[in-house]
Amino acid sequence: MIIITLRYYKNSVVGFDVVGHSEKFICSCISFLVINTINSVDVFTKDRFMCKKNDCGHIKFSFINKKNISYKSKVLMDSLELGFISLEKKYKKFVCLKKEPNFIM
Repeated sequence: MIIITLRYYKNSVVGFDVVGHSEKFICSCISFLVINTINSVDVFTKDRFMCKKNDCGHIKFSFINKKNISYKSKVLMDSLELGFISLEKKYKKFVCLKKEPNFIM
């Protein structure tokens, strides 16, 4: 089971955690979404973020200034959220999506 936690500030996704393993296809889909989003935020925006990954498959992403992220980053995070929601709907047995509102740290 892969557990994805989306963190929000004022209805915008400002961070996420991905933990766990599942079928290769599911892991590949989630990895693609995560890596593409992180690379896109890095290349297409000036928003600063923190990203940590370990060898066990846990990845954590968070914007440094959660109260003021760019429009481009908001769109990229909305797209990531849509991808996660779609995967959870289709593969409920393998993906659990959690939401943490009003996250500030």
